[in-house]
Amino acid sequence: MSEDELRKKIEDIKRGKEERVKGVERKADEFLKRSYIAADGELGEHIDKNKIAQELGYDHHTLNDVLDYLESRGFIENVAFSSIALTDDAVRYVEKELYTDS
Repeated sequence: MSEDELRKKIEDIKRGKEERVKGVERKADEFLKRSYIAADGELGEHIDKNKIAQELGYDHHTLNDVLDYLESRGFIENVAFSSIALTDDAVRYVEKELYTDS
């Protein structure tokens, strides 16, 4: 493979990874909005993560990717086997970042 072909291949891989991350971010935002609604915007409310995933049509792998992303951002806490709770950061993010007046 020539140097130009290697660069192109690396750029293609990088672009693919960036697109996957953006896809997870979009799905995580939607999951977070639905979770916020399910919890009535309250901290500590148990939210059935599988029910939200089912409503959104997320398979098991997508749900795991979304939960990993949200947990890494500090937006959710696991409170039971099938339940999560929103953190204060998550509530603020939904209220300020996802629904700001433009």
